[in-house]
Amino acid sequence: IDYEAAECERASSEAEGARQDELRLMRDDLLAVRSEPPRTFHQALQLFWLYALCAGCINYGRLDTLLGPFLVRDLERGTITEDDAYAYVRSLWTMIENRRTTVNGRIIVGGKGRPDPEAADAFARICLRVCRDCHYVEPQFTLRFDAQTSQDIKDMALDAIGSGATYPTLYNDDVEVPAVEYGMRVSREQAEQYVPFGCTE
Repeated sequence: IDYEAAECERASSEAEGARQDELRLMRDDLLAVRSEPPRTFHQALQLFWLYALCAGCINYGRLDTLLGPFLVRDLERGTITEDDAYAYVRSLWTMIENRRTTVNGRIIVGGKGRPDPEAADAFARICLRVCRDCHYVEPQFTLRFDAQTSQDIKDMALDAIGSGATYPTLYNDDVEVPAVEYGMRVSREQAEQYVPFGCTE
């Protein structure tokens, strides 16, 4: 973190305007998560990505449950706009694409078993916009849905696929959760936390 913060400081001294502001925000938020838990959406993204790189993660799990509450809190406070959130998530997509694990990089949103579906859906909507616009090979963006999923989220998913994007891949939790429960012999609560991996195993 110290190294990355110093690099942001060095680069910001050579930058101008909006780019300088971006680099200073990165520096400040890197230093903020150095020893404290994240308090903003941007800080949560920074800490998540640092952890993913240091831990060698190649699949990222249910990011909507992790990042959704930070996003909604910042939007409600007016500290960021949806366009800011879109730019941050698009940058994350680009970093994952540039990492190019080829058959991994899975991000999962939606479905059963989320503690705060409303906040998670706010994050999913931003991701679906990015997915529609990027058409990257990674991340393998995955939407879990069920009968309770908002129609606008289903429509955004189909619009992304219709635009030529490979993602999101779609998993129907009304089918998948009972199948996991039965096939893996686990409780319904455990089955609701399933994470598709690789070629869906």
